[in-house]
Amino acid sequence: MAIVPLLIVGFVAGLVSGAIIGGPATGYLASIVVGIAGAFVGGWLNAVLGFGSPGDLISGLVVALIGAVLVRVVLRTAFKPAVKPAE
Repeated sequence: MAIVPLLIVGFVAGLVSGAIIGGPATGYLASIVVGIAGAFVGGWLNAVLGFGSPGDLISGLVVALIGAVLVRVVLRTAFKPAVKPAE
């Protein structure tokens, strides 16, 4: 995949995964990074499950979105505070 479509798919997947998972807004660059990481995770998961590589932009976006949601869940779990702050 060329760099510009990868950035666009990553950006869209990052924004949509942020809307699905919720939480504070992280900015455009963070959305692109999470989306691109999600594209790699989703592509790897897609290959492991035996579905093959996504053929078009829409299926690539769906795979990237699933991966981006997984990345956000892992990040949220990893960086969750151990103790809630006192109110």
